[in-house]
Amino acid sequence: GFNSFGICCGTSPKDFSTPFDGGQIVYETGSSNSPNSYAPNPALATGVNPATGAPAGAQIYGAFPHTPNAVQYLYSLETQMQLPSQMVFTLGYQGSIGRHFLRIIYLPFFYSNAGTPFGGGVYMAKPDTNSMYNGLNAHLERRFQHGFSANAIYTFSKSLDQLSFEGPGSLSNQTDPVNQKTEYGPSDFDLHNHLTISGVWDIPVPFKGMEKTLLGGFQVNGIYTWHTGYPWTPTTYNPNALPQIAGGATVNPQRPYQQILPAGSSCSNDAFINGTNFGGTNGSSYFVTSSPAPGPGQATGTVHPGIGRNSFRGPCYQDLDVSVAKQFAFHTMDHDTLLRLQANFFNAFNHLNLQPLQNYQSTTSIGNGQFGLSPGGDSGRVVELSARFEF
Repeated sequence: GFNSFGICCGTSPKDFSTPFDGGQIVYETGSSNSPNSYAPNPALATGVNPATGAPAGAQIYGAFPHTPNAVQYLYSLETQMQLPSQMVFTLGYQGSIGRHFLRIIYLPFFYSNAGTPFGGGVYMAKPDTNSMYNGLNAHLERRFQHGFSANAIYTFSKSLDQLSFEGPGSLSNQTDPVNQKTEYGPSDFDLHNHLTISGVWDIPVPFKGMEKTLLGGFQVNGIYTWHTGYPWTPTTYNPNALPQIAGGATVNPQRPYQQILPAGSSCSNDAFINGTNFGGTNGSSYFVTSSPAPGPGQATGTVHPGIGRNSFRGPCYQDLDVSVAKQFAFHTMDHDTLLRLQANFFNAFNHLNLQPLQNYQSTTSIGNGQFGLSPGGDSGRVVELSARFEF
């Protein structure tokens, strides 16, 4: 393990003339290569707790002994069929199972926090996270012929885990870290349906000579992408939340205890701009957030959440990128020379794609006026022009 001490954060926003957080951070070179020749930093001299002998305010990270290596099993099966007109169809299955992935746990959630000398917290790497993925892949390909080729790939899949990123962090913190069973659900990156269609067309010109030079050499490329929304988790900052382990730290925010009204499942932009999936309200009437009676082994006044992790879906996504290129080939100074002019149109139709909802944003907190709304939009149409000269 190791101890970490920190000062935050660079230049003071109120005093830009005094760098390094108002002068708290001492920055100077040493008189020799010895670490002892550098000036001490008084702001990091936090001292020792006389009652425990531990560094005051230290943050401790460690790992359990005999930690197993993470293991992932990958397996797949596919078949391919030749079709007329240079078409090939591939149908396949792909799966994986992961075991012993690490998660960073805050130890006071699991044990009594009474008398803990480390004010900055104690964090441990625990190898108890599992994952599973199953996907059906369908691929239709038209091989390049007469200047044209195309691909269409569709994936129907499901990815499950208890934690998608090891954390700790606002986007990856578990809402019920003591009970891994309640955390098993769709991965943060899970997409049920994903479709990609792409094509390349070298436009033929029935001319020769100068007409072919001027009118030929055009190429059009396109990629269309569509997928269903990423999952998200509703949370509630319950003011009556108590530790899940007697004497332990409080887990907050928490997931609702029950859903009492059916919510909409639309992935349209309107649903995440006007909140129509939750009747245009803050969502409070759809969930139970007050604590019912505790279950066996739970601290008085607390229960495990009744709403599953990542149980709702965010906005769908679609995008069309187009590229148009013109090539001039000519011979000069005993060299074959090529000039390629290209225009790339990203999000060519300027379609509004909304950002997904993520953990611990205000838009996923029940009772917030922005509950169930997308936090913003992705970029609109972007046009890129380029010229490439080869000789």
